[in-house]
Amino acid sequence: MNPRYSAHARRHIDEIHDYLNERNSEAATHFIAHIRKTAQTLREFPFLGHQGMLPDTREIIVPRSPFVMVHRIAQDSVVILGVYHGAQLRRER
Repeated sequence: MNPRYSAHARRHIDEIHDYLNERNSEAATHFIAHIRKTAQTLREFPFLGHQGMLPDTREIIVPRSPFVMVHRIAQDSVVILGVYHGAQLRRER
């Protein structure tokens, strides 16, 4: 199952990158790669993580970070719905 990113998730990733890039551009690039690597893990282990707050979703913590990746398992892929800071309210758009 290949991971796909919803428009909402892509926007989250862009916002995370922009925030980090203002402080340290190299760290921003590495962290976004870390997020994408976590998503690739779901390719082989789509049920990794725990049941999400919303129906039919799962949540996985991005290792060594305060971020949570919310995803849904579709027929032929895993759809990344959003990447939230742990303190943020998580909701799908």
